[in-house]
Amino acid sequence: MAGRSRRPFFVNAATFALLTLACVGPAFSVDWTRFASSFWRDVVVSGVLCATGNACLVAALGRGELSILGPINAWKAVVGLTFGFFLLGEAPTFPALFGVFLIGVGSYFVLDASPERFSFRLLFKNSAIRLRVAALILTALEAIFIKKIVLATGPAPAFFLWSATGAFFSTLSLGVATLIPLISTRLRQSPQTLPTTPTSAPPQTAQTTPTSAPPQTAQTTPTLRFSVRDAFELAATAACVGTMQLSTNVAFERLDVGLALALFQLSAPLNVLLGWRLFRERGVVKKLLGATVAVGGAACVVLFG
Repeated sequence: MAGRSRRPFFVNAATFALLTLACVGPAFSVDWTRFASSFWRDVVVSGVLCATGNACLVAALGRGELSILGPINAWKAVVGLTFGFFLLGEAPTFPALFGVFLIGVGSYFVLDASPERFSFRLLFKNSAIRLRVAALILTALEAIFIKKIVLATGPAPAFFLWSATGAFFSTLSLGVATLIPLISTRLRQSPQTLPTTPTSAPPQTAQTTPTSAPPQTAQTTPTLRFSVRDAFELAATAACVGTMQLSTNVAFERLDVGLALALFQLSAPLNVLLGWRLFRERGVVKKLLGATVAVGGAACVVLFG
């Protein structure tokens, strides 16, 4: 859906809006007045991190290969262990650190299968990988605040707060992302119209205005069109994202942040297979090998962490 010129901010905001509407009824059974101001500060911070992180993720998926961007998520356990140690005091064990090492080795094989081959410059040269790494860091930091919210409220109320704050800040970012191109085009058109009106003749301006209008409308109409297929994919995306986050909240209630985030790496081979099967992405053998090694590292983090 992100690959068909649909704005990442719109997909992000619509997903969170659907999730908020789905759980607004049970939210009335919770006494929200009993929480302190520090709790609501954590809610706001997690909402900002959630909206920006998911927007970066959707933008990355619209530009890059699924078989590469999916296994990069293996580093989320590494970032979660680091943030969990400094912010929550969760100390990893030596087998967990060995699992982190395996995650790094597996990610190397996956990135080395890209057409550009692996290098540290690839992280800064490839815009899709750069956006995916930014989304990884933002969502891993968001997990720290979500766990604090889960421990204070429980998985279900924390899920509603996650959906509501994500919808608010995603809608806000959608408005900003919509206004910036409009303002930039106005600023570009205003200096061009001032010098051309006194120098050019009236018949010439009458000839230029009709020819420039149709290309603009032809470019903007595909982005504004919303089909039944888009609605179905948006509902499916919301269902998948909601199921993932609710299960994550349950895991946060019982596991450390780094251990819970390591469970996400079980989907790395599936991402490689789907990227090969659906989008004809190449290098599947090397990517699958790296994803399997990353899954083994995630298993070490979960079992011995």
